[in-house]
Amino acid sequence: MYYVGLIFEGLVKYVFLSIIIVMGVLLGLLLLLYERERVREFMRVPLLEDQFERLCQLSDRLDEPYRDKNPYGSAMWVTALIWKGVMGAAGLMLLWMVVSMLRG
Repeated sequence: MYYVGLIFEGLVKYVFLSIIIVMGVLLGLLLLLYERERVREFMRVPLLEDQFERLCQLSDRLDEPYRDKNPYGSAMWVTALIWKGVMGAAGLMLLWMVVSMLRG
């Protein structure tokens, strides 16, 4: 039973770490999309400009369901994902505490 607790605790730790990494990437994406005009000013490589423009268009399409609540918002779909990640991380922290207490 001790080894099962160790394996389960290790899995919880690595999933928690992966959520933190993904949330960092989402935060970077949120900043890029929020400051898209400033980012466009500094982009000089045509390939990057095209990819960033496609990313902005995709973000605008994903924002359509959220336009009713906030017509002036930007990258609101990323904010919803970040909140889900925060809730998932909080749940994993609670699970980690329970597993640590049960393992002893």
